[in-house]
Amino acid sequence: PPYWKIKDYDNKDQIGYNDSLNDYIRKLNQVWKECIRVLHSGCKICINIGDQFLRAIKNKRVYQIVPLHSLLVNNILTNFRDDVVYLGSI
Repeated sequence: PPYWKIKDYDNKDQIGYNDSLNDYIRKLNQVWKECIRVLHSGCKICINIGDQFLRAIKNKRVYQIVPLHSLLVNNILTNFRDDVVYLGSI
């Protein structure tokens, strides 16, 4: 969590449920930035995220898979290149 377009946590400041894909990724990047800031030297962080399935009923009758893991990895490597070592997908 937080999940994009899946779970409503009934919190006005929640990330994901009412956000566009770009806003969701932008907000997650703010979270990663803060995680990296407080992470002790030599320590690691693991981000576990899967792809998102958009239901046809909510996506103009088109069933679509959004590769969130690829979008986030690309964003993280672009925005935090000096702070992150990408070890690959599991």
